[in-house]
Amino acid sequence: MIEITNLSKSYGAVSAVRDVSFRCAQGTITGFLGANGAGKSTTLRMLTGLTRPDTGRALICGKRFTDLGNPARVAGTLLDASAMHSGRTGRTTLRIAATVAGAPSRRADELLDTVGLGTAALWIALPMAIGTVRTLRRDVA
Repeated sequence: MIEITNLSKSYGAVSAVRDVSFRCAQGTITGFLGANGAGKSTTLRMLTGLTRPDTGRALICGKRFTDLGNPARVAGTLLDASAMHSGRTGRTTLRIAATVAGAPSRRADELLDTVGLGTAALWIALPMAIGTVRTLRRDVA
């Protein structure tokens, strides 16, 4: 489960995230939508411990991401589409992520089939539509 409670982050006079709260139950697929600059990436960076919030808390399964024993086995992240190697398929990228996390590589295939991207994952990463790339990033978890 993901739980964000009263999360805020400012950079000088600019408020990037202001008092955000939400819960995502385990096993659900949740869209995180907003305009450019709305604070989506900053919120995810705070969730994963890459950015320290000014106020509030961000928990995964009741713990901060950085306190999880093997965070990649609980929540996968890929916050920058340019991190996808242009010569690899989405499936290969997910198989590598699974191996690094200590999970069997076949888990990547299971996740891709679950979200309906089994065939799309055979494409080389570069020509994928940004929405497909974002879905693959979400599936790393």
